[in-house]
Amino acid sequence: MDFISPLNPRDGDTPGIYHNGNPSAGEEGSIPPGEVFENPQKEIMNVITSAGLDPDDEYLGQLYDAIIAIVNAAAPTLSADSLYVPATFAGGVTTNGQVVYYDQGNSRYDLALGGTHTPSGIADIVNNRVYISGKTELLTGLTVGTYYLSDVTPGAITTAAPASNPMEIGTAVSASILNVDIEAAFSRLASTALQGLVFLATDAVGLAGSNDTAAITSSVLKYVLDARTASTSATGLVKFVSNDLILSSISSTLGVSVSALKNLTATTSRAGVTRFATGGETLTGTATTIAITPDSFNAARATDTAWGVTQYASSSETQSGSSTARAVTPAGLKSLTATTSRNGLAQLATTTEAAGSSAAVVVTPAGLNARTATTSRKGIVELCTDSEAAAGSDTTRYINAKQLKTAVNAAIAAHEADTSIGNSHVYVDGPDPDVT
Repeated sequence: MDFISPLNPRDGDTPGIYHNGNPSAGEEGSIPPGEVFENPQKEIMNVITSAGLDPDDEYLGQLYDAIIAIVNAAAPTLSADSLYVPATFAGGVTTNGQVVYYDQGNSRYDLALGGTHTPSGIADIVNNRVYISGKTELLTGLTVGTYYLSDVTPGAITTAAPASNPMEIGTAVSASILNVDIEAAFSRLASTALQGLVFLATDAVGLAGSNDTAAITSSVLKYVLDARTASTSATGLVKFVSNDLILSSISSTLGVSVSALKNLTATTSRAGVTRFATGGETLTGTATTIAITPDSFNAARATDTAWGVTQYASSSETQSGSSTARAVTPAGLKSLTATTSRNGLAQLATTTEAAGSSAAVVVTPAGLNARTATTSRKGIVELCTDSEAAAGSDTTRYINAKQLKTAVNAAIAAHEADTSIGNSHVYVDGPDPDVT
């Protein structure tokens, strides 16, 4: 298990520190998460059950009993002339007398190979134990003399010492008795792959940090950490920055805790941490402290009730006028010309064009007013006044039916009143009375 920090760390505190409240000063005490109570119980239960004991809520000595049982089970057993430990073997260990090493990653013993593994002892697969020292009677056909771990066959022993890094297993005193005395781990220097001897680093060696064969004690480690603070070019100790300092961004030697970094929120005037806006928040467009991702930006589509992103309509889409989700560009709008079958943009006709036959321009009131009728073209005409109709001299205006009737009747009356004409008669709007 790991240390569990309070839910409400106090600004400036070292991470994980619990503190009492101070009601008189209005300071709240640390609030422990539920895991503070749950995890230790689970950890203790694992020890009890691993020892083969049944949990008992009325007996408070089980943890002690479990630890003693586990220690006793793993402790080497010293017989009259040998020392051995209980063992679980890998599938490859099949024969009594094979040399094994402890495979820590799989919590079992497996076949050892010279130059690769540090041997632990001789396997006794019948009794599930490993002899680490003393007399063994697990082999036959031995030759009196020293035996070494083979660097060719895993688990085997040989009287011929390997040329490189020989590991002595023990001495045969008869054809069936091998006195185990493994000293390999004490006859070579330790490495990242093999156990062995190490020398302890001095303060200077530890501070230099370049020796990969020396072991560092806690004293040297403290000296190294105290003597070297972290920088942009070297590792070392750091002090956590307070919230005030992280917001001011003036320190280059202090470290930032997770809690302090959380307070460094981004604003319009400084860089900082933020979170990504959801699609809904992007569409709402009211948040000022969160960031928009390309995905949420793309989701913020413009509508007739909200601002947003959209795609430009093509000329054909502009002309068809069916899309409700795309924007019209000036070029697209220009292509939307009016025709006899659709609404659209039209160009104003000049005075000359107004008098012509173009079907692609429209006539303004001024152009229409200039399109007067003549004897050679169609156009607009002005109604003449009654006096102009009676005068009968205007060639650019037209008369209506009433004015025509009035003018004709006046002409007839004038004719009949003219004595120089004689008895002639004029008939209007009727049949000839002399025709039978």
